[in-house]
Amino acid sequence: MAPNPAVEVKNGSDAYVSAVGGVDVTPGETVILRLSSQVDVDSWSCLVATTDDTSDADAINGAIVLDSTLRTVTFTAPAPGKAYRFHSKVNGGVDRNGVAQESYETFFCVYTRINGRRVVAADETTETDTEFGWTKWLNDLKRSIPSGVASGTWDSMAGGGGGGGVGGALGVNHQFLYYNGGSAVGATGMRYNPTTMVVTIDRPVLGGTTVFTGLDIVADGLADHKPVSVVRRIVLTSATPVPVFAWKPTDEAITSVFVEANAVASGGDGAGSYARAAAIKVDAGVGTCSDVELTRNQEFTHSGVGFTGLSIGTGIWIGVSGATGFVNVKGTATGQIKMGVTVTLQTTSWG
Repeated sequence: MAPNPAVEVKNGSDAYVSAVGGVDVTPGETVILRLSSQVDVDSWSCLVATTDDTSDADAINGAIVLDSTLRTVTFTAPAPGKAYRFHSKVNGGVDRNGVAQESYETFFCVYTRINGRRVVAADETTETDTEFGWTKWLNDLKRSIPSGVASGTWDSMAGGGGGGGVGGALGVNHQFLYYNGGSAVGATGMRYNPTTMVVTIDRPVLGGTTVFTGLDIVADGLADHKPVSVVRRIVLTSATPVPVFAWKPTDEAITSVFVEANAVASGGDGAGSYARAAAIKVDAGVGTCSDVELTRNQEFTHSGVGFTGLSIGTGIWIGVSGATGFVNVKGTATGQIKMGVTVTLQTTSWG
């Protein structure tokens, strides 16, 4: 019988499994490699031939422990995102007649996953998948890219700069992280980690330092000539004015304020759509507000007029207190009103 170079892998306390198709191991665990069969095996070598781009084969081979009696190789599983490609060879790769035999050697990979995926070692072919090889992981990654991202426009995933790295191979682009003509990273609370390839999105605010809590849009320093629009849902149970938005307008600037509110009475007996607009001027830290324009009132009821609490001239307040802009709304004296309120702000400074 011809000797077999096939290997089994043991991850920590787990049972041995075949190395065919690659084996995922747990970072920090003790990993043991052994021959699947030692029949007719006189000698065995099993060293790392290639690795991923962040590992070093020579350093790994210097640290692994080879037991020539038991014919095992032992090492500690590396950090997440590593791939070790081993070369297993029995009897020096030649038969008893001194003839080289390709079947006496094989390659296999051991992986530590990152973000649920394997990385790739140099020179991989079918180590990770005996049928489709490295095309499987590449296609899995391509299928995970959001729809609508144009092909051929992804900069290097390692941080930008012209189509290199994994991004260049994929033929896609991180322009979906762009916003309003510029990078959305930072501007909209988005952060990209090129090592883990993870995008983190913070809860958006207007930018600057929060000056109030409990209201959905509250921040210092509106960007000049960059409109901001935020929506909030609120339930009103009385005719008492309720604050829904507050912010600190930019000093030495004019901020236009446009508010839209959709209101529905409990049970759907009445509904309305209302809009108001105003302008807030802040000079030397003191704000003044223009007259509120009555831009639109649409009311729908089963009979007669809609909410008296939201009739023309009432229901939506736009104003400024000191240097703080605000939007308040109110419902009716009785009953419950559900509202969706949107405020849109745009600032022009003269400073």
